[in-house]
Amino acid sequence: MAAKKSFEPQVLVGSGTKVVRTGIPEGYLTTASFTHDGESNFIVEAFSDEGTSLDTLVNVIGVYAGTVLVSNGDGNPGVLQIDADGDWTVVISGVENAPTWDTSEKLTGEGDAVFLISDSLESFLKIVAKVRGEGNFYVRAYHGDDWTGLFNEINAYTGETIFPKGTFLLTVGASGMSWSLALQSI
Repeated sequence: MAAKKSFEPQVLVGSGTKVVRTGIPEGYLTTASFTHDGESNFIVEAFSDEGTSLDTLVNVIGVYAGTVLVSNGDGNPGVLQIDADGDWTVVISGVENAPTWDTSEKLTGEGDAVFLISDSLESFLKIVAKVRGEGNFYVRAYHGDDWTGLFNEINAYTGETIFPKGTFLLTVGASGMSWSLALQSI
């Protein structure tokens, strides 16, 4: 699942419910940053060019700002179905444009996010999570051609788990929640 060469970020802007083409070239590892200023549902579903549903990328109520992994390089979505009652934007870009986590520091944030890992971590480490707010909190670590679910919790949470060696990308799902992550020796 290693990232392939970069492509020019794409910006899609709209209002209300729309179906839009993404233009993601095949084989690219990509993220999408979404904003929505409405008061009702904001749901984004990804479809293949052939019309097969691939994944629900966002499903929230009200104002939203967050970044999610759109594709892993296999079966990139060709179409997004956006259900919204307000104005929205989508910025699709190669994962190489994601912020980098300096793993020697604590990572803090709010909402959904995607991070590149600053170093190739081959040490045996644990990751500690602290979460405030209500909702579903999950973290996925991408390593090699696979991913591992590190956390999948509901509402406020504090806990730790093993951090997979060779992780190069981390996704956090935490709409409406604040969180922190830190790596520690075992």
